Amino acid sequence: MGYVNFDADSVEPKYAELRTTIEEVGFYVTRVEPMGGWDRVTIASKKFPNGGYTGNSFWATHLHGKWYLGTWGGFVYELERDNTVAECCISWMKRVPSETRHDFEDDIKDRFGLILVPDEEFDPRAHMNQDAQRTGE
Repeated sequence: MGYVNFDADSVEPKYAELRTTIEEVGFYVTRVEPMGGWDRVTIASKKFPNGGYTGNSFWATHLHGKWYLGTWGGFVYELERDNTVAECCISWMKRVPSETRHDFEDDIKDRFGLILVPDEEFDPRAHMNQDAQRTGE
């Protein structure tokens, strides 16, 4: 399943609960974005009046039953406890609503069990997702 054949509506349900919870407290979640075999949403604290997002932001994806959060500084984390993903996102947005940070603060990492995943480990996980989509798993 490549970028051209990406069907955002088919993967949106896995983000529905996260989206609802985050938007209920006044933050924003983008449409699902294709990432060459896997997908993600961007979570942002603010929105420009004419569209587009600003403030603090990072991305989230759900692969193989696990939630991952990624920063624009290039850090990717697996959530130790998947049921805390929305709470983690909201806590970070409330803590730092006006600027994008390159990484999550240590107390957020500790509180929500964020486990750093090196690129060389995350990339194969994302590609396994692409392979599973091709085979219908």
